[in-house]
Amino acid sequence: MKKLNNQILGEAEEEIQVGVPNIQFKTEPTSNVRTLKFLNTEYDISELWFTLFTHFILLDQHNKMPSKSWYLEAKELIDNIGEKEFISIGSKWINDCIEKSKENQRRYTQLGAVAANKQIQDDLGFDGEAIPEWVKKVYGDDSIVEGFFKLKTRAFLNNFQNYFYQSLGGRVLRGFIHSTIINNDPRFIELVDKLALTNPNTSQDAIHVYSLLPEEISIPRLTNLKAKAKNKNILKRIDKAITVIAKKSGKTKVEIEETVIPDFGINSESKYIFTVDGIDCVFEIHNSQEQETYYQLNEGKRQKTLPKRLKDDFPNEIKEFKKNIKQIKTSISSHKKRLEDFYLTNRVIPYSSFRENYLENNLVRVLAKDLIWNLKSDNLNTNLILSKNGFVDGEGNSYSDELKDTELKNTEVSLWHPIGFESAYILRWRDYILSQQIFQPFKQAFREIYIITDAELTTETYSNRFASHIVNKDHVAALCKVRGWSPSGLTHDDKATYRIPDSDFIAELRVIGLDLGERSAVYGSAHVTTDEVTFYTKKKQLLLSEVPAIIFSEVMRDIDMFVGVTSIGNDPGWYDRGNDRSMNYWSSYAYAELTERSKTRAEILKNIIPKLKIAEKCKFSGKYLHIKGSIRDYKIHMGSGNILMEPNDQYLCIIPDISKRKLQKIFIPFEGDQMLSIIISKALLLAEDSKTTDQYIIRQIRQK
Repeated sequence: MKKLNNQILGEAEEEIQVGVPNIQFKTEPTSNVRTLKFLNTEYDISELWFTLFTHFILLDQHNKMPSKSWYLEAKELIDNIGEKEFISIGSKWINDCIEKSKENQRRYTQLGAVAANKQIQDDLGFDGEAIPEWVKKVYGDDSIVEGFFKLKTRAFLNNFQNYFYQSLGGRVLRGFIHSTIINNDPRFIELVDKLALTNPNTSQDAIHVYSLLPEEISIPRLTNLKAKAKNKNILKRIDKAITVIAKKSGKTKVEIEETVIPDFGINSESKYIFTVDGIDCVFEIHNSQEQETYYQLNEGKRQKTLPKRLKDDFPNEIKEFKKNIKQIKTSISSHKKRLEDFYLTNRVIPYSSFRENYLENNLVRVLAKDLIWNLKSDNLNTNLILSKNGFVDGEGNSYSDELKDTELKNTEVSLWHPIGFESAYILRWRDYILSQQIFQPFKQAFREIYIITDAELTTETYSNRFASHIVNKDHVAALCKVRGWSPSGLTHDDKATYRIPDSDFIAELRVIGLDLGERSAVYGSAHVTTDEVTFYTKKKQLLLSEVPAIIFSEVMRDIDMFVGVTSIGNDPGWYDRGNDRSMNYWSSYAYAELTERSKTRAEILKNIIPKLKIAEKCKFSGKYLHIKGSIRDYKIHMGSGNILMEPNDQYLCIIPDISKRKLQKIFIPFEGDQMLSIIISKALLLAEDSKTTDQYIIRQIRQK
């Protein structure tokens, strides 16, 4: 086994509280071999393994991490077994747990903890209800009931992962995970990655393991995990781990996140090429959304399907190729989120670092090349985007010469935000993005802007801009997690909270419970009414005028999205099932004035519709897209997507699933606005209303 990294072990936390303090294990060699079965595998193991297992199950609290002494003793026990045998059995054990994870989660959800536990607990040394001797050594004769440790067990069986870690097999799994610190074996690290990304919201152990590995190993993994996790406590742990690693390296948290980013061997043409037996397996990245995989054969021919020779003769190599593609996609996703957070963290980058970490790293360049950047120095202050020939402005003018004359080492780079710029300037950038068909990794040129209104200056400490909307509580909670908000307060009809990254600012969206006869999947009524939005710093409520403009705009943008996606006003089926309490709201929302989010959608529609075959049948007026059909004329509200039939404004109900059609390829410069696609789909259907075969739609159209 590799020499133990005493420096790493010296940094392990002295936190763990074991069940029996100061317990000692005799590790004298023995030839006794026993067969033990766990999940998919039978193991022929010596008594030395049971001594190690008793040490593993001392990790009896999932949120507590091992101490230095735990690691040192584990190393001694592993050395007695032997590195090769330990790695072989440990890898199989971890992989079996991961492979069974989905099935066990299903059993847990459907059958409960005890029934699910039996499947992963059988044959781990139990004889009927008897407790294995190697477990008794640690916890005594009555420590386990139905396979679960009595130690604080029942209180913590509130999700699958907590349940699993309170089972015997799960405790042993934890021991194997933490032994990664001891052996540093790439196979173990890869399995820890797989386990963490399978269960990102309960990845405490993986985070701790990463925090003790070298920064070039740990930081990319912590960054990827951060993009997947939604649990606020896990996100705090990740940020804390990154901060600690950065401090050791003499860097800030932000600096270390952007300097230790693997490019996975992606070349300057944004291609990842993996050669197998003379055939190039290519993963080509056009932008953050559009990628393709193909195979370049020896004779130069390109094909989309996997060549039979590779499939039959090189399955392991193809498996590695596909695994690497998955890692690349995960990394792109994580860095997309990291870059968008620049708006709230006000990140400013020296040009030399920007060039090295954003333009010369071929993975990050995939994102950076499609974004607009502000370059600022004593004699330069402009917003530019990369083209094939270098930086250009919003009118396509090259800045190559100007940059040569600029002292770039004194230039600072930041992500451009449209707030504070004149409409004409923003429109020039939007026209350029559309004309060049640049797909931005997130809304930038088309980003909505929210400025404090006179009404908000009057109320001073709160905003009612998005108050009194009826929204689905579970759907809002899901969106909150995606956007980094804490939705826990929504459960009891209280509030959703957002802690602005790297700052003391906190935003709150208050809600009020509303019973419309439907139940939440979590607790209480399925619906709430939105109320005021407030801001705090260090528990002090702020005047809205004290909130930085970008923070105010970004928070309001999130809330506009929450309402725009989850409001019952967007549900065309509500027209048939709503009651008096909700129908007044539904009617007012369904045809209300456009919000900033809806105005952006309208602008995109005005660019897209003229390029479609139905262009001559369409026109825009105010908040509506008008369509002239063969049977009737229609108008679609560009906020809610609801349809009125002319001339008497008769409501037409088309459920989005019904309106799905095979759309021609339409360029949209960003992702994340499902309503945009729904409106285009409905417009295509209504322009050819005489061709629809859906009887539900036909009956409504024919009824006058």
